[in-house]
Amino acid sequence: ERPASSSNSRSLSSSILLTGGEDGSVKQWEILSQKTPSSPPRIRMEHWPRLSSQRMKRRSHLFTPKHDGPVSSISQQSKSDSSKFLTCSQDGSVAVWSASSGKELFRMDGFSSGISSLACLGRELLVTDGMEGYVC
Repeated sequence: ERPASSSNSRSLSSSILLTGGEDGSVKQWEILSQKTPSSPPRIRMEHWPRLSSQRMKRRSHLFTPKHDGPVSSISQQSKSDSSKFLTCSQDGSVAVWSASSGKELFRMDGFSSGISSLACLGRELLVTDGMEGYVC
């Protein structure tokens, strides 16, 4: 979460949300929260960041290319580095994305079945299923 601006007695903060869809899409949203002393917080979702490499669809940015199957999990590369994140899909692929540019950095294909979960354990280790019931 980061402060976006402050004026008089209002405060505005924002957070980033990444979502994966049944259609294989990956979207990035900015959630804005505005607080004033006399009213409850107002929250709205906005598209973020405004990059030429991303297509806007319904107030979010759509990362391209999409997965060929539903996105089943999203993971940040590491707790200390939010510049990259990973997605996996039921199409048997894992993609690594740049959070700032919205570009796919590389893709790992060849899992023998759909992948339902993934976890990054530091910068060097990725744990996932998708090898006929085995975790790799």
